[in-house]
Amino acid sequence: MNQKCTASEFCNIKKQVLQSVDFSRKGSIDDAILNLVEEINDREEFFTTSSCSGRVILYCESSQKQKHLCQWLFVSHDPITEEALIKELDPLRGDIILKFEPLILHVQCFSLDYAKKLYVRFLTKKINEKMDENRKRTKIFFEKFQCMFSR
Repeated sequence: MNQKCTASEFCNIKKQVLQSVDFSRKGSIDDAILNLVEEINDREEFFTTSSCSGRVILYCESSQKQKHLCQWLFVSHDPITEEALIKELDPLRGDIILKFEPLILHVQCFSLDYAKKLYVRFLTKKINEKMDENRKRTKIFFEKFQCMFSR
C-alpha cells in the first residue's frame, strides 16, 4: 500500500475491494481457506485481493503462452484420481500441461511495517523449507525414474 495512504483511505479501498465481484474462474473463495481469508479480512490492517487454496490443473497451452488463454481440461482443489486425468489426455489437443499450484494468497497491507511483520519472517522460513523439500523430492524422483526405466 502507498505509505501516504491514510487509515480512512485504506478502509475505503478495502471496503470497495471486498464488496466487488470475484472475477476468478471459480467466482468464489475456496471453502478450504474461507476461514483464513475471513480472519485476514477481519483485521483492520489487511485485506485479501486474490486467493486459491491450491489446485491441480490440466490444460492445453495456447500459442500465446498466456494462462488466461489456455483451455482448461481439468481443475481440482481436492485430491485427484488417475482416471480423472487419463480421460482428459488426448494428443490431438496439442501440448497438455499438468500443473500443481499451492496456496496463493494476495494480501494488501496498510503499511510496509505491517507487510514486513506479516511476511518476511514467515516467508523466509517457508522458502527455505520448500527449497529443502524440493531437493529431497527431486532426488526421490530421480531414483524412482532410474528404477522404472533401468534394464
